[in-house]
Amino acid sequence: MGLRHSASCASHIVRVQQTAHLADLVTEAGLTSLVYRIAALCYHCHMEIDQGKSMSKEMRLNAWDEAHRKTIGWLFEFNHLKLSSS
Repeated sequence: MGLRHSASCASHIVRVQQTAHLADLVTEAGLTSLVYRIAALCYHCHMEIDQGKSMSKEMRLNAWDEAHRKTIGWLFEFNHLKLSSS
């Protein structure tokens, strides 16, 4: 999709180094990650949300969810995703 390096981190304004999936946070709960559950994050934010000790699990899930919503918004805003009429 070319999201890497073309978007800003959904947590702050730096270039995206990684596209994070929800898999690491949900596998502990026995859930599976869906391919469209992505968040554009810089390396630091990805590590903090994925493995950081400074946030509780709930805080990490909330941070990831916010980053996901911002990423999806960015994808629509810059015409990387479009709604189909069919």
